[in-house]
Amino acid sequence: MLALNLPQNGTAPLRILCLGSHSDDIEIGCGGTILQLLSSNRNLEIVWVVFSSSKEREREARNSAELFLEYAKQKEIIVNDFRDGFFPFDGAEIKKSFEGLKRVSRLRGMECAAASSYAEAFYCRKLVL
Repeated sequence: MLALNLPQNGTAPLRILCLGSHSDDIEIGCGGTILQLLSSNRNLEIVWVVFSSSKEREREARNSAELFLEYAKQKEIIVNDFRDGFFPFDGAEIKKSFEGLKRVSRLRGMECAAASSYAEAFYCRKLVL
């Protein structure tokens, strides 16, 4: 595994925004990195966002995120219910949701964003920015 050295501002927490299209994307795509960061630094504040989920998958997503983020100093878990496979057609609503996240992350001073893959990050950027 490559080392990930993120800058820190003294005693201020490192703030990370995790984005996943589906309820297990963050865990599969960057879960190891998040766990590694948490094992070496408990001064992390993490916002964990899932965009597509059914009610059953929402419970799974929240439970999984709680386990992953057990040692985070602060965590916020957001699970949206946008329809899987319809993101291009629901773009305006997803964009509105993402705009809300941008305000939250700017206010909280996020230093890092994580997505499950480069392709997903590119797709999300194309859709929401």
